[in-house]
Amino acid sequence: MALFNAEQVMSRANSYLNKSFGRLQESVSIESAMKNFSEKSERVQNFDIFLSHSYSDRKGAIGLQNILENDFGYSVYIDWVIDRNLDRNNVSSLTAKTIKERMKKCRCLFYITSTNSSTSKWMPWETGLMDGLKNRVAICPFSPNSNTNNFFGQEYLGIYPYVTIDKSTTSTNDLLWIRIDEDTYISFDEWLMGNNPCKHYD
Repeated sequence: MALFNAEQVMSRANSYLNKSFGRLQESVSIESAMKNFSEKSERVQNFDIFLSHSYSDRKGAIGLQNILENDFGYSVYIDWVIDRNLDRNNVSSLTAKTIKERMKKCRCLFYITSTNSSTSKWMPWETGLMDGLKNRVAICPFSPNSNTNNFFGQEYLGIYPYVTIDKSTTSTNDLLWIRIDEDTYISFDEWLMGNNPCKHYD
């Protein structure tokens, strides 16, 4: 089992941006990606995952969205990509209302942890709101070590389970798992259905 590897996530983002838009300046590539994803998702009304992240991690968010959608088949909502009229620097009641309405149409929230997440003003609000709405919040750490499968959340993050990747006992394909610790986990699909991680004994 392993956490999402930060280097692999960024590599996926670079691959997507370079393939889709050529070797443009990073800011131009990300702006182009915003438009591309926004147009692609215009007809999508409901999403599996609300991706909560620091705007400083927007490139990593694009990489993770690409992985979750293309490798695992889940739909992912990113606020600044799909609702491009939102301004993170100018929060208004309309902004909060838009996010809240979007959350009602998402099945869960993944909270991306990084060196930037602790400074985000949005992420704690999004997390608490989704916890109250759906009781389905999981931490998605970006680990520098792909062989790591444990996450120890600080402060309020420690009350939530976290996401790992591993193969199923009945399949050779990678699956997402929701974990409390190394021995307490459940498949992501089961968790989305309202079940909670349980202890497994070897």
